[in-house]
Amino acid sequence: MALSLVAKYPERSAIHRELIDTAIEELEHFKLVFELMQERKINFSPAINEDPYIKLLIKQMHSSGEKRFLDYLLIGSLFETRGAERFRLIEENLIDPGYKKFYKMLWTSEARHGHIYINMGLTYFPEKQVYERMDWWMDREAEVIQSLPIRAALH
Repeated sequence: MALSLVAKYPERSAIHRELIDTAIEELEHFKLVFELMQERKINFSPAINEDPYIKLLIKQMHSSGEKRFLDYLLIGSLFETRGAERFRLIEENLIDPGYKKFYKMLWTSEARHGHIYINMGLTYFPEKQVYERMDWWMDREAEVIQSLPIRAALH
């Protein structure tokens, strides 16, 4: 998402560095997961399905303009924050100290990313608008979650 925002909004240069740094950090996480999979001889799934959670959230975005840009940032914050919550739940319930450390690193990073997206919104929009829209998104997210079947998903 971070790199997509750089490409979609080239005029938003004030947040490009943070977006790029976030994307690099996410890719580093992906590499760490890949290395763990290799150690355990786990292959990637042959097909990655669309995420119904994200798909349903994106359907509710404004269709264009400034409001759509803010929606992207807020969905990014929501997505990262929920990922942090899930990774933290895993970390708190692990016994292996190596995996506990790994998941703690993931959840703290994802939580920080959630704050970064909010701060990027505050760079371009009034605080009241950002937080009122985030409250709206949290209500929509609750509806989405209630509409979906329970499934294994981390992020």
